Amino acid sequence: MGDSNCNWQEDEKIQLCNSWARVTVCSITGKSISLSKLWEKVFADYVENWRGPPTSRSPSALQSQFRHLKKMLKDWHNAQLQSRNNIASGHNMMDQMNQAQSIYMKHHPKEFDKWACWEKVKHHPYFVDPPSKERAPESFPTHIASENESPIDLDDDEVMETPPSSLPRPMGQKRAKEAMRKGKKVQDVASSLALSIQSMAESTQASVELVRQRNEEIAAHSKRVIELEEAKEDARIMGTDTSNMSPDEKRWWKQRKRSVMAKTLFDDGSSDCYTPRFD
Repeated sequence: MGDSNCNWQEDEKIQLCNSWARVTVCSITGKSISLSKLWEKVFADYVENWRGPPTSRSPSALQSQFRHLKKMLKDWHNAQLQSRNNIASGHNMMDQMNQAQSIYMKHHPKEFDKWACWEKVKHHPYFVDPPSKERAPESFPTHIASENESPIDLDDDEVMETPPSSLPRPMGQKRAKEAMRKGKKVQDVASSLALSIQSMAESTQASVELVRQRNEEIAAHSKRVIELEEAKEDARIMGTDTSNMSPDEKRWWKQRKRSVMAKTLFDDGSSDCYTPRFD
């Protein structure tokens, strides 16, 4: 398992992603470090935090493996971003997830399944969604607005999933001045502006609630997928044949199996045997 030329196990890939994410956001490392020095630091972090058998993988082996992993993770990030932009209002998170998988499979032969690796890097700046177009700071124009000009300017993205408000559109500045000149009470103008502000607040609140629900659904789905992957990994560990291994390797696998059994007993109560869960 430690040989540089053998296949990478899933727990090795997870540790690699964790080490890369930790080193590349370190303020001490900085941006002027050479690529070889960077991967020496990633390698040092990997060795320090690796909990498996002694590894003989080299910094170049880690770099080569992560080059492949990073492309998969970036393609998955882009697929999620595109599916969020394409999905119609009213669709649930499973619709969005299925569309993201379809987009991902345009570049890969099978669905994305590196969930544990994704959890390690998804908050890294390299994988964070690009910021949305920022609104210009509020200013008070020196010109007089026309009658048909609204003093409220909202980006379409902020309200695109919110039902249109039935509240009346606030009057323009010119009409407000004319109304006051004609003796209309200032309270009427203030009331119109208050209705407009209330409409904006309700629209913003509805958008925030939709985003919150979407994030909760994504988090719940990701948790279920990770639990399934962990159960599969536990089953693989419990089924590993150690009869032909060295004494050191047998001891290590025995500890792994004990850890799996202890976790299962803790989760399921007083069970006398290991039964991986796939629900």
